[in-house]
Amino acid sequence: MRIRMTPILLTAMAVAAVVVIVSAGQGIARDKAERAAFEASVEAARSAPDGFILGLWDGRLAFFRENAAQPFRVLELETVLLPAADRAALADGIHAADMATLRAMAEDYLP
Repeated sequence: MRIRMTPILLTAMAVAAVVVIVSAGQGIARDKAERAAFEASVEAARSAPDGFILGLWDGRLAFFRENAAQPFRVLELETVLLPAADRAALADGIHAADMATLRAMAEDYLP
């Protein structure tokens, strides 16, 4: 009976070795893919603009991130009473380099 067990054990060991090798290879490939995705997201973050836009949304003063279609904050200030030149500038969007500058610009329009 000892002779019959040897081929079975050798086969089981060979199968186990193949499973370990294939799993290790997949882990390495997954790590490379994750690393490439991470590096791509870092590069995209570096090249993305950090600025903000003070503009209009439904007739109200709004804060936008640069190149965003929708605002991330809308103030309860209707711009109908503002001078035409201010409304035109806000319609075009006024660029702000950072959030502090954006808030300071918005304060100029608050009563």
